[in-house]
Amino acid sequence: MSQYTALTARADGDLDPAFGDNGKMIVRFLDARDTSGECIVEGPNGDFYVGGAVDADGDDIIHKLGIACLHKDGTPNVDFGNKGYVIVRFGPMQDTHLRQILFVTVGGETRILLSGIDTKKGEVVLARLHLDGRVDERFGVKGLLTVKLPANLSQSLGLGSTPLTTSSSGASGPCAVDEGKIYVVMEMYMPIWIARVALLIRLNPDGSYDTGFNKSGYVAVTNQHWGNSTISDILVHNGKITVCGTLAGHGMVARVNEDGSFDQIFADKGFKVFDNLGVAFEKLTPYSDKSVLVAGWGLTPRHGVLACLTENGEFESTFNSGKVLLQPLGNNVMFFGVGLADGKIIASGRFSQEDNNPEFVVVRYLIDGTLDTKFGRGKGWSSTRFENHYTIANTMTLQKDGNVLVLGDWGGGVSYAALIARFLNTTPSVAATA
Repeated sequence: MSQYTALTARADGDLDPAFGDNGKMIVRFLDARDTSGECIVEGPNGDFYVGGAVDADGDDIIHKLGIACLHKDGTPNVDFGNKGYVIVRFGPMQDTHLRQILFVTVGGETRILLSGIDTKKGEVVLARLHLDGRVDERFGVKGLLTVKLPANLSQSLGLGSTPLTTSSSGASGPCAVDEGKIYVVMEMYMPIWIARVALLIRLNPDGSYDTGFNKSGYVAVTNQHWGNSTISDILVHNGKITVCGTLAGHGMVARVNEDGSFDQIFADKGFKVFDNLGVAFEKLTPYSDKSVLVAGWGLTPRHGVLACLTENGEFESTFNSGKVLLQPLGNNVMFFGVGLADGKIIASGRFSQEDNNPEFVVVRYLIDGTLDTKFGRGKGWSSTRFENHYTIANTMTLQKDGNVLVLGDWGGGVSYAALIARFLNTTPSVAATA
């Protein structure tokens, strides 16, 4: 007889009992006063990597990049770093948060590329590791690189004053790698326009600016009105660079050609700005060979937001009848992750019910945007909270086996530990997404 009865058999949307403590884990670095959970990805060897910011030593509140390598069941990979954990220290006054973990090939060998943000100066920080967690000293300066704004930025943009980087815990952070090129984002404040503008930068594999990109290595992602802009994600797909975020308080998706020019056939001269005031987009994923899906949040109370755009920036007619999908759940829901698995759309993020205690939530849709009621025991969604832990979801990744890992913080502001939950999504093998 099966160990599960018909009532207790596991179903898509349930927590995975083979992971951590019945599907959930609390991760805290050794001797750390706080540990945030800001990025998660499955590695080429089947382990998964969790990253964020760690305040692990000293009396000052200065964070370092922290990355942990865990086996599929959640136990640490003791062959990685110090018993499964690595802390990367930049300068003594650089407060660094790890925002993205990527894998690159160097000389035929796989390396780990870490991308983060220095919240004190608003500058992008990069580090490269071997798969065992050792710093790859052939990259940057002994494995570390701080990306500075170019000296000729004011002249290049035709500004009368020098822009300044934006410093905050939310500034910049997304990164993508394609054919060895590294795409990063920095936010800058332009006094002449009284505006904060996102700068999309393309670097060569060694971290130098790629001057073949917009003849400078960077492009300011804003329209002719020079409105405030943010970029939350970068997707390099079919020879185009698509970014999402906000522009002048509206949800924005913009597209750039490989040479750094804006794609004039995409929406309005490269920009798709959404009418719903207060919408912010957080993540992109390919929907088809030519269309992209973007996820975020907006309205009050908060709704999860999904939109699908064609290569011309028009709404994809096969998704939600060619309209923006506004998803209400409980009191509030906000999407911070999205991906596709076996023809189904997976979105995840933050959720609260009537008691307003935050939870992790995963929602599954059919490819046309209809809730998939075969997920979450007939609801189309599933949520979980960590008891006695204020549960703030930040991101997700889809494993190759289709299961969903959601990562977040314990606590708002200062995070005392990283929180991870794995939801069952028993689909055939898929490409991992982050």
